[in-house]
Amino acid sequence: MAKNLKSGEKVTVDRVVEFDPKSESFINGLPQITAGQVGVVVDAAPQGRASIVDFDGIQATVSNQRLQRLETPPVKGKRGRKKRATTTASTKVKTANNVQKSSPDETSEQIITQLANTLLLNGGLKQNGEVVIQLRFDELPESVKTQIRKLIDAKLALSRTGMK
Repeated sequence: MAKNLKSGEKVTVDRVVEFDPKSESFINGLPQITAGQVGVVVDAAPQGRASIVDFDGIQATVSNQRLQRLETPPVKGKRGRKKRATTTASTKVKTANNVQKSSPDETSEQIITQLANTLLLNGGLKQNGEVVIQLRFDELPESVKTQIRKLIDAKLALSRTGMK
């Protein structure tokens, strides 16, 4: 059974269809349609669930239940809103470019402020939020660099003594 037939579509008949001798199709030279015969849909019939189909130049009205589409109709795009992408959005990388050299307390305060702002903007304070903040060592102020070097040296010294 073919549904929603449009004009120009090719259809076949799934069983023999015989016409009344008084019908237009019979008078025009089409006494019956055999199973598997190919025709082209011209239009929907005015009397319900039927279509007007052209078989070798002769038009006949055939029930849609007896018709089968010869080719599948092209798949149309779905209407509505697109689904959300499955990949997560890339996180923005923030550097310490705008940290100015000043006293150690003021520099530390600026870095902490910048980190807090980055977390707020990217949703890092949520329980499931993962925000990556990237800092380049050479962009840090000298006072912060020396503190980090001292911490690294102390940790390396601890790991060396723990290995003996």
